[in-house]
Amino acid sequence: MQPTAQERLPTQASRRWALRSIAVIMLSLLLLSAGAAWWFWRTAASPGSAPATLDTPLDVLLGQNRRAQFEAKLAQRRYGSRTWNWQDYVQWGRELVHWAQVKNPPLGPAPSVPLAETYRCIHCHNLVREDVILTQQDPEAREQMLEDNPALAGKKTGVRLMTGTTFWGMVNRERFYNGYYARYHRLKVRDGGQFRPMNPESLADAVQVCCSYCSAGRFPEDWELDSILAYLWTLELRLRDLDLPPPTQLRLLEQLNSSHPDTVAAARQELRKHYLLASAAHAVEPPLRSDDAKDIYPPSVAELERLFPPRSDSSDPPTSKPASKPRPPASLHTNLIHTGDPKRGEWLYKSACAMCHGNEVHPKSGRALAISPGTFHRYVWKGTQRDGLYMPFFTRERLSPRQATDIRAYLRSLPANQTD
Repeated sequence: MQPTAQERLPTQASRRWALRSIAVIMLSLLLLSAGAAWWFWRTAASPGSAPATLDTPLDVLLGQNRRAQFEAKLAQRRYGSRTWNWQDYVQWGRELVHWAQVKNPPLGPAPSVPLAETYRCIHCHNLVREDVILTQQDPEAREQMLEDNPALAGKKTGVRLMTGTTFWGMVNRERFYNGYYARYHRLKVRDGGQFRPMNPESLADAVQVCCSYCSAGRFPEDWELDSILAYLWTLELRLRDLDLPPPTQLRLLEQLNSSHPDTVAAARQELRKHYLLASAAHAVEPPLRSDDAKDIYPPSVAELERLFPPRSDSSDPPTSKPASKPRPPASLHTNLIHTGDPKRGEWLYKSACAMCHGNEVHPKSGRALAISPGTFHRYVWKGTQRDGLYMPFFTRERLSPRQATDIRAYLRSLPANQTD
């Protein structure tokens, strides 16, 4: 018995519905494929929404776009029952870095509770470029750069011989608390309502360690941590900052703006070779003994000096390589001997020590710091922590043995009652 026309209607409708569903699925897959191809071209073949230029941030050139992602997250976060714009976070972060508290915070008392009672970020970190060649951390080359450019040696916003690495380009680093400072990796950071060991690849964790331990302070609140990170993003590196030769800049821009993923990847890999991905930290052993203005360091320090190239001629361009004359090989049984220069030590003291020992942070200053050579060098190369004060030690990347000897010679030259 054949079905009637009335009975055939559901079957025909089902078939039409199935065909329409198949068509919709195929069209969706086609659109998804086109969207994926467009996304790949935008993120891999081109580093951003606009062609790469010398002023394009490295974060964009490398295809990471972490700042944009962070900005998007901050736009959704609510503090004090409302959202805030990017510039609000940047301003709070600037205040926290300079003064450890915010005049008009998004929540809580005004001004906010200081992150630390004594220390501020600027006591240990520069906020601007501090090395002529971005892949070389040598305090003696830094000293020469400042001598040749006195305008860079401002009190708070210029360059000083600090114990900590500069915040300029900090967001472009890939690892924190390295070398001898890796012992800090065992320190705890706050993660929601729990605590865990810091992740050395996390800048947020490094900030927490600095606030709670190095500054002898407390853990930042969520809005404070967000604000500090937002401010640090304003100090990110751009292609221009790498000081590459013009032909190299042109070639990299052509590669980054090409439509070939392999070409873009090769350019990105090359970019990472021209700035620090991590800050090194080599500990210096104190002198074996000190005779008046002379310091006699152990052979291990003489060997350590081989890691640092001789200073370049200040007339060379920033992209030049260090002087070709090699440092003479050190014998495993040869001491390193420096005789201090008080005149040079005066400038070094003002740059490396006076920020904290100029009666701004610690009352002990001037000649009182050099009454005992052993105590002086122990604090410089080993640091100390007591009575709520923390003095981070200098690594070889932050101060050289010769510079420490010059500083001690200057302090010894001061009158007994002088506390400059």
